Amino acid sequence: MTFPVLFYCRLLVLMGICLTLTTVHAEDRLLESIQVDSSSREHSIVDIRLNQQLSVVAHSPLERGDLLRLKVRRTGRNSQIDEQPPVFESLPWTPTPTLPLYEITVDLEGSILLHFKRSVSYQRLPSTNSLHIRIKVLHPTRKTQLPETTHVQPVATSDDTLIPEQKIEEAEDPVLTGMMNEAKKAMLDKNYRRAIQLYTKVRLQSEHTHFGKQALEFLGLARERNKQFAHAKVVYEKFLKLYPKGDDAGRVRQRLSGILTARTEPKEKLKEGDSKKKTKVGVQWDTFGSFSQFYNRNESKFNQDQTRLNRSSLQNGLDLTSRLSFQEFQAGLRFSGTYNVNVETSDEDEQRISSFYLDLNHKNAEINMRIGRQSQSSGGILGRFDGFHLNFPVYDKIDLNLVAGYSVLSSKDIFVNTDQYFYGINADFGTYLDTWDFNVFFIEQRDHGLLDRRAVGGEVRFFEENKSFFSFFDYDIYHAELNTFLFTGQWIFADRTTVNLSYDYRTSPFLTTGNATQGQNVDSLDQLLQSFSKDQIKALAKDRTAISQTGSLSLSRPLSDNFQLNADFRMSTLSDTEASAGVAKTDGTGLEYSIASDLTGSNLLTDGDIYVIGARYNILQNSDALTLNLNVRYPVSRNLRINPRVRFNLRMNDDGTEVFGYQPSIRLTYRVIKGLQLEVEGGGDWLFQERNADALAAAALAGDNDDFDKTGGYFLIAGYRYSF
Repeated sequence: MTFPVLFYCRLLVLMGICLTLTTVHAEDRLLESIQVDSSSREHSIVDIRLNQQLSVVAHSPLERGDLLRLKVRRTGRNSQIDEQPPVFESLPWTPTPTLPLYEITVDLEGSILLHFKRSVSYQRLPSTNSLHIRIKVLHPTRKTQLPETTHVQPVATSDDTLIPEQKIEEAEDPVLTGMMNEAKKAMLDKNYRRAIQLYTKVRLQSEHTHFGKQALEFLGLARERNKQFAHAKVVYEKFLKLYPKGDDAGRVRQRLSGILTARTEPKEKLKEGDSKKKTKVGVQWDTFGSFSQFYNRNESKFNQDQTRLNRSSLQNGLDLTSRLSFQEFQAGLRFSGTYNVNVETSDEDEQRISSFYLDLNHKNAEINMRIGRQSQSSGGILGRFDGFHLNFPVYDKIDLNLVAGYSVLSSKDIFVNTDQYFYGINADFGTYLDTWDFNVFFIEQRDHGLLDRRAVGGEVRFFEENKSFFSFFDYDIYHAELNTFLFTGQWIFADRTTVNLSYDYRTSPFLTTGNATQGQNVDSLDQLLQSFSKDQIKALAKDRTAISQTGSLSLSRPLSDNFQLNADFRMSTLSDTEASAGVAKTDGTGLEYSIASDLTGSNLLTDGDIYVIGARYNILQNSDALTLNLNVRYPVSRNLRINPRVRFNLRMNDDGTEVFGYQPSIRLTYRVIKGLQLEVEGGGDWLFQERNADALAAAALAGDNDDFDKTGGYFLIAGYRYSF
């Protein structure tokens, strides 16, 4: 079985086009890629893969809309998303009748927005780690029916005899009735894990009643549909032992017979029968993406100085996904990059390649391979790299992963960095008990031939419908130092109140032998070897590395269907670094605190509008800071949206001076025709910094008696995006 030659020809052409358009140097993207699981007839799971570790603390509207806003924050010490992204960040998607998603973008405050062609119902799911965001989008309602849950009196057993009065009381039990209805809804939604929990609970509370009988039958059905055939077999056999007669017993016997037949049928016979019925499957080719061009201009003026041009550039962006399916084979190409042309300054043109990889998959063997520039979120990999990742099953619920490649420090590094390479192995275990997943890893990295890092670690993931947590640790056995420990947990209560808790411990910067080059006027570790021994370099690396710790607690509570209150408390600290080899120590920060709250309203004046008013107060090492903001997204029409925003900042320094400023801005998006969208954003920035005594004296000598230094400026971003 081979892929058609035409596929490889097209693939080479596409890769050539990408290399021609891209040689890329701007700020790293938040968004990496989109993957969608539409195997269920009732819903699709949208998996948003990220380049930065983020956690979702709130979303709006709560359950339905054509625009879903996800409020996110970074894990670790730098929790705030960049306030002014230099360009509009976007990931395109091809909408379908069941999933009308056409684009995912990042707004002015770093929130992630999902755009749909029509209103949909959705649910935010627990994420497996902080580099994934998962959204369940319900498909249009269709008529689906489970077997009738008729009330049939159970057969009396030796240890229990029902009396009519008891049966009538239990039949009218509102708690059990509610649980059965909820379980049936879970079955219709194909949420078999939740259905199993509910049917088990009903069975335990009312084993020898008609509720218990129905729960036992549907428990077996839920186990079977969840592909837990051994569990289903045990449940069906127990049902037939307790209730050997009746129509329901006949149904159960048929299901049990189907399971036993499937488990005992000779494999050779199955293969032979399958080959006779096999129909030829043609090649399926799907290519989609977007091309964009944006002009970005930024000017500022300090006091009475001349206006300064900070930026004047034309950014060209290409985001491309191409996928091919041929019987049991799948292949895909993914590219994302930009090329910035500086049109009025002497700065060099800026370039970046964020992603450029080829996926190869064999469905039946469940073997997956990715080659090229990519990002990984597990196995101890430190983000983006040029290399390969191979995944394949070795046993039931155990997958092995092999990875090797060259580290990519920044996506502006468009050529492979052969000086720093790594290799590793890790294993995925699960899912166990429908809730637990695990990963363990070993990884080693070398820099200019020297051992840069040798680490072991793992992940623990627990997720249920209303609660989840993710924990990760990375221990460097070469440097004998804990590099990272991360815990994030979420609990969603019955009234839809959501509580998020996180703790983040990490070395800053991440501890590698390469940290020793800081402050040494060398470009690489091999140059440092001319002055220091390997043990001395290892000690220098630790001296240049601080410890960062961050804890946070956030709460999101719906006040009504249209209003939501969000609150967040964070505390963090950064340790000192040691002085050595001519490099001075750096002082830590001590404890710093942040308290924030915002009120979000949605669908107030029209469907799809969002209003956010918020405040944040920071208690920092040398100052306190207050930020107030108002952000509005309003759909003027189906094709036109406006997004006005204003922010006010006040910083109170410990020396008694103050700094305040305000930044108004507005963004407009207009969909001209299918696939073509115009986007314009403009705004101003005014900052007033109070002068201390020394600055006042220096200004007075120059004839300037003002109490403040004043900075003012504006920015403009305008362009188009074409999705295909």
